[in-house]
Amino acid sequence: MILILLSLLIVLPAELSKIPFDVAEAETEIAEGVLVDYSGRNLALFYLADGVKTFALASLVVVIFFPYQLTEFVALGGLLGDAANLLFFLLKVSLVMLFAVTMVRVSVARLRISEVVSTYWVAITLMALLGLVLLMWDSQVLTIKWW
Repeated sequence: MILILLSLLIVLPAELSKIPFDVAEAETEIAEGVLVDYSGRNLALFYLADGVKTFALASLVVVIFFPYQLTEFVALGGLLGDAANLLFFLLKVSLVMLFAVTMVRVSVARLRISEVVSTYWVAITLMALLGLVLLMWDSQVLTIKWW
């Protein structure tokens, strides 16, 4: 599961087209990239769609890999427990966005297309496939009756 989580966290900024993987937009070389023709409500909808996509993918990572709720560890119930679970979920999503998107964005310069292709087609694909094979092997080993 760790290999799959790492590969998903590495792929997340590229899926969101954030720096260093925004070669198609290249905001510093082109005046706002593909969004230069839009203004007003249409531009706001593009930015809103980008924010929703970022939140949805970070939520997907949290739901798959960190499905724990706060009320499982703290004795809260009712509406207060639901509010605590919602705030804990938003905290986990914020941490995933911080480490997977923001930290990569501020620490790495823009990559060339050849670097992105070699990284993703070789290293990340092999790491994800190895993680899937280990996960399948682990589930097969656990279902064998050893006695």
